[in-house]
Amino acid sequence: MLIVWETLRHHHDLMSQPDYAQLQAKFGTSASSMEYLHHVQFNAEPYTALNAPLTEFGLWTLHEDTNKEAFQKKLERLSALVDGLPAESGVYRGGWGVVAEDERQFRMITGWENMEIFDRVVAANHDGMALVQELKALADLDVKHVIISKYSGSK
Repeated sequence: MLIVWETLRHHHDLMSQPDYAQLQAKFGTSASSMEYLHHVQFNAEPYTALNAPLTEFGLWTLHEDTNKEAFQKKLERLSALVDGLPAESGVYRGGWGVVAEDERQFRMITGWENMEIFDRVVAANHDGMALVQELKALADLDVKHVIISKYSGSK
């Protein structure tokens, strides 16, 4: 489940409402699991990537000895490299941000036309792959590709 909040305060305000437990119960176990609850203020608008046919979610968790600022500079370079790809390459601009629940975690999102294009672009981008390897020396990476369906409520 993915919910876009105007601010983190908006989510906290909703959670403080007396009927929040009833609302949460309607979502079942997906709303009660805190394992993947990540609040992120992205460095750029995330909607292009979130509305892409395929959305990539990367979660970077810094190694204990990694300097956060050094990692962030490399992540900014990777984000700029992805943002610099031409639109016809099948990539949809995304962004990155620090996870509010753990300042040593970063989320990065990118949109893709499909998995085949992702594979092709990654294989052809040697500079990007070299940078990803540098980042992997500083942090663990968990990547998921998902197709997001919008929920518009009951009819």
